[in-house]
Amino acid sequence: MRLILDTSIAISWCFSDETSALSQAALTAVSGGSALVPSHFRLELANVIATCERTKRLIGSQAEHYIRLIDELPFEVDEATDRNALRSTLTLARKHRLTSYDAAYLELAIRTRLPLATTDKALAKAAVAAGTMVFSAADIG
Repeated sequence: MRLILDTSIAISWCFSDETSALSQAALTAVSGGSALVPSHFRLELANVIATCERTKRLIGSQAEHYIRLIDELPFEVDEATDRNALRSTLTLARKHRLTSYDAAYLELAIRTRLPLATTDKALAKAAVAAGTMVFSAADIG
């Protein structure tokens, strides 16, 4: 299965207290298919990892294990994210009161008509309001 994967799902794979049926189903979908991500995806992950290391939620070896997992998964980086930033992404951010980073996932899901996998409630709500499919654990069954 191909889907749009946001950072909230990807980072949940790193922490046992954040894993869920949804995040595990997304991992299964990505492992057996692929994920399309906006161009800022790895930068956003790097920021979360660095923050977690500073706050001692992650130690170096855990971070390295997680980075290897991410590097082994079939991600395709969307080349049009940047071109759409100041038009459709900004419009979505304004309309749905999202950060531009989250609006980029929504813009990508709308443009590609792929389901969006997220644990972010505001982003999922915006996706539903925009008529976009939101990935659920039932999509794997």
